[in-house]
Amino acid sequence: TEEVYFGKVDPYLEFTNKKAQYISSVGNRNIGINIVNIPKVNIKVSKVYENNILPFLKGNRQEYYDEENGYSYANDDNGLYSDEIINKKIETEDLPKKQGVNILNLPLPDQKNQKGIYFVSVRSEEDYYRSIQKVISMSDIGLITKVSQNQEDIVVFANSIMTTNP
Repeated sequence: TEEVYFGKVDPYLEFTNKKAQYISSVGNRNIGINIVNIPKVNIKVSKVYENNILPFLKGNRQEYYDEENGYSYANDDNGLYSDEIINKKIETEDLPKKQGVNILNLPLPDQKNQKGIYFVSVRSEEDYYRSIQKVISMSDIGLITKVSQNQEDIVVFANSIMTTNP
């Protein structure tokens, strides 16, 4: 059995991983994006300054909540919280297709200090209302929290994802 599409599918953008995105600083550092019937997209990737992570996450959040994707963030176009490291337009015709969907693997660039928080925004060139955003954490630190039965104590374990060392 296989899915078959008839007619024209409505245009849409979506990240292949719909939940939170955590990337190890070792590896390909790819972000998967599904693109349907959108001929050109603008892609912006910004690295949030280390000392601005909390203000970015708290103050830059729009006031609505999307249950499927979580909070949506506005672009930091004026560079208040971040530095833009990628800003490019991509024609989607030449991208590889899987089941009628164009697949874009966007690698984050090599930098001296790769670890940190990144903000990724993908927007249709023609229809600006068709856009997606995601906050991505690139780190080697995994956190586990445990709450005591009486809910008075919290224990946090911080370990390296690669080596499991504390």
